[in-house]
Amino acid sequence: MRAIGRWMAKRWRRICVVALLLPVLPPATIELAARLLPYPTQQAALPPPSRRVLDHAGGLLAVLASPRGEFHQPLAATPALLAAAVVAVEDRRFHQHGGIDWPGIAGALWQRAGSSGIRRGASTITMQVERLRAGQADAPRRRNLATKLIEAVRARQIELRTGKDAILREWLDRAPFGSNLTGAEAASRHWFGVAAADLSLAQAALLAGLPQRPEALRPDRHAEAARARRDLVLALMRQQGVIDEDACRQAQAEPVVIAAPARRIPGLRDVATADITARRADGMVLTTIDAALQAASSAALERLRPADLAGTLIITDLDGRVLAAAAGGGDPWCDLAAARRSPGSALKPFIYRAAFADGVCGPGSPIGDVANGWAGWRPENIDYAWRGVQSAGEALAESRNLPALELLRRIGSTRAGAELASLGIADAPAAARRAGLALVVGGIDVSPRELAIAYAGLARAAADGEPAAGDVLACLSVRERTAALSGPAAGLGIAWKTGTSSGQRDAWCCAVGASRVAVLWLGVVRGAGDARLTGATAAAPACLDLLAAIDPLPSAWTRPVPNGGPPIAAPAPLCITAPSDGVEVLGSPDGSPARLRLECSGQRGAVWWFSGTECIGQADSDGGLWWAPPPGRHRLRAVDSAGRSAGASLAVR
Repeated sequence: MRAIGRWMAKRWRRICVVALLLPVLPPATIELAARLLPYPTQQAALPPPSRRVLDHAGGLLAVLASPRGEFHQPLAATPALLAAAVVAVEDRRFHQHGGIDWPGIAGALWQRAGSSGIRRGASTITMQVERLRAGQADAPRRRNLATKLIEAVRARQIELRTGKDAILREWLDRAPFGSNLTGAEAASRHWFGVAAADLSLAQAALLAGLPQRPEALRPDRHAEAARARRDLVLALMRQQGVIDEDACRQAQAEPVVIAAPARRIPGLRDVATADITARRADGMVLTTIDAALQAASSAALERLRPADLAGTLIITDLDGRVLAAAAGGGDPWCDLAAARRSPGSALKPFIYRAAFADGVCGPGSPIGDVANGWAGWRPENIDYAWRGVQSAGEALAESRNLPALELLRRIGSTRAGAELASLGIADAPAAARRAGLALVVGGIDVSPRELAIAYAGLARAAADGEPAAGDVLACLSVRERTAALSGPAAGLGIAWKTGTSSGQRDAWCCAVGASRVAVLWLGVVRGAGDARLTGATAAAPACLDLLAAIDPLPSAWTRPVPNGGPPIAAPAPLCITAPSDGVEVLGSPDGSPARLRLECSGQRGAVWWFSGTECIGQADSDGGLWWAPPPGRHRLRAVDSAGRSAGASLAVR
């Protein structure tokens, strides 16, 4: 019995020693580990800030998601009201403990040992900072006892290296606040449209409650749950003496009101393209955009654009700096200002500028608007009519196709491509060579931004005194022509040119004022045609009115167009003069094949005759050829050495 008694006494002494050491050993062990183990400093970096696009005066235009797909904006300073709300709901003894709330741990363990259903945690703000660091470093840890011990050691290390204010501010910068918002500043601006430092008490309490369950408490989707959580935070603040009863009651009475979409973080949709002047280390991107002009352009585009069409409006100064870039109707992730489309006739002014500069013709030179064809291609004017002989300036202003084709034939596609390249369309030389004469009617694709910069270059050259550029703008700013579409623009002498792509897929207007250039594009994103898409009716009136409103100074483009100049004789077209088109030929009574004389006029060099795809033969010196056609229907085609062709049909009985 004595032996048993001694054994029991010894056992109880050990139990008592262990009981006395239990409150001391874990803190001592964690303290020792925190001081001896190195801290992985690579985890301490904050999430990359979202790029903020600023206008030329430093105002916010757009916020772009970070590479992680998050919107994050670091705090400039710790907002006192929000910080107090976070401490009240997340860690009321934050300012008393050293990273680990041992009384809180004891209370949580005691509660877990009991039978109560609601369990409280013992995670401190510092431990949460460690957890957020690990999670945002793409190395999330499994949730178990070992993880808790690691977080406790790391939290103590953070406390040894960092002050309380810095820890709290880091928590506010790292915590999730619903959607893809990281950090209190981005959340405050998105949900309430104000900086975190300007939050009201009710707004601060709502934000402080979100990180517990960011998606389940989103105020835009779960307003009642967000309100209940907010009221709990306010009640805790009152219990802890942070606010008084009246302040708590007034804040709880406020409805949950989130910012209207226009006041939330803007995106790329409102800044389709911009000239970037600087990129700063803090994620800010400075641009040439004028915020007021950007807002006015976006509003104007939405007013004038039919709901089922897409559109882009670009405003530049004469130096080609983009001041506004509005887009609407397409995919918000598609930069319509940089999307290339056929410009229709909008490139004709640059062909005329090259022709004027090279002395091929002048704005007063007579030029023929008559039917012609090249290698089976017989281009038409948009009105399917011909004006005969008119001045080059008139042909440019009226956008006649055949005179422009003749000028391009004379200057060559290489010269035209170089002209476009000098104005900012980088791949124009190769594209012009591929397009050939089709360049006149939109055979190469350009973007609205490129076209705006090209017209700005044309205006800048005219302003600097270049005669050819000045003549082009003078031809395009005739007041009588402009007045039919826009009285205000006519009064200011705005120069303008439209474009309509083949199949009416795109409608353009490019307008040049005294100090601004406006380019408007309307179309269907997928490239379908639409009967409404004609540059002169769909795009020009709205574009001219807008430019007159934002650039109300009279331009210097309107002036008398010089008379005379070297004539540009339009070559006679290749025509089949015999047989007549649609004629019926009767065979000989004896059944022998009929012999026909094939004749043409306007040929250049040799002429080859074809029936369908079969070559009949080469004509003699006058372009004629004898042929005995078999019975049936035939489609004749004559092709000369210049690649031009003419056709006619006949039937042989």
